[in-house]
Amino acid sequence: MRAMILAAGYGTRLWPLTEDRTKPAIPFMGRPLAGYVAEYLGQYGFRDVVVNLHHRPDSVRAALGDGSRFHVRLEYIEEPVI
Repeated sequence: MRAMILAAGYGTRLWPLTEDRTKPAIPFMGRPLAGYVAEYLGQYGFRDVVVNLHHRPDSVRAALGDGSRFHVRLEYIEEPVI
């Protein structure tokens, strides 16, 4: 099964934490926020997860990597406009 993590937003309500990274990449208790979602999806049988990106996409890629530490395979799609 495939799932999608929506990670393209600007995260304006968490400013200034989102000044240099996007909300899904913000660390919480040693892991990026989106990492908790990815791990949860993996626990429920999702192996292939698509992550959509727009604002500061490299921060999410750097935080999540290929997804192996969350037991999923991540694919990234950049949205040109949100």
